Amino acid sequence: MSTVESQRPSRRERERDRRRAEILDAAGRVFAARGFATATMDDVATESELSKGTLYLYFENKEALFLSLANRALDGVIGAFTAIAEANIAADGASRFRDMLIAYAQNALDNTEKFRVMVGRLASNSQTDVDCAAFDGHRQRVEKVVTFLVQSLEDGQADGSVRPGVLPAAAAAEAWGGLLGVLLLTINFAELNRRFPRPLEKDRLVPGFIDTLVRGLRTT
Repeated sequence: MSTVESQRPSRRERERDRRRAEILDAAGRVFAARGFATATMDDVATESELSKGTLYLYFENKEALFLSLANRALDGVIGAFTAIAEANIAADGASRFRDMLIAYAQNALDNTEKFRVMVGRLASNSQTDVDCAAFDGHRQRVEKVVTFLVQSLEDGQADGSVRPGVLPAAAAAEAWGGLLGVLLLTINFAELNRRFPRPLEKDRLVPGFIDTLVRGLRTT
C-alpha cells in the first residue's frame, strides 16, 4: 500500500463523515425553523430520517449538535481570515482588519439561516455547556478568529495605521458585536424598512458600517 493510500480515509470513515454532515445539515434546518430552545433531538432525528439512537452515536446531545454547527461555520471564517492574512501581509493592519470584517459579513450573508441560529442562541438566556466534548474545539476556533482580528489591530498600531489609544481586544469585540446588529438589520431589511422613518439602501448598511468603524480606528 502506498503512503497516499494509507493516508486516505477508509470507506467506513468516509461514510461516517457523510452521515455526520447530513445530521448537521438536518439540525441546522430544525434549529432555523424551531429555534434552539424548542428544538429537540427527536426533531433532528425525524428531519435526518434516522433513529434517535443513531443520532446519539454521532452527537452526545443537542448542545454538541449546536457547537458542531458553530464550529463548521467558524472553519469557514478562519479559512477566509487566513487567506486575507497571507494575501495582505504587506498591507497595513487597519486594511487587513477591514477586509476580515468584510469577509465575516459575506460569510454571514451567504448563510443567513445559519447566522440566525447562531445569533439567536447568543441572544438567549441559555449558557454553553463547557463540559460538552465539542466545546474545546469551539473555544479554540473562537480564539483563532479573535487572534486574527486583534493581531491586525496590533499590527496597525505598529505600522501607524491604527490609533495608539485603541484597545485591540475591546475594539475587536465591539466591532464584532456592532457588525452582528447591522447584519441582522440587513437580513431583516423589509421589516426595518417598515419601521425606519428614512429611506435606506440595503446594500450599503454593512459596508457603510465597516467604513465608519475603520475610519474611527485609523490615525488619519
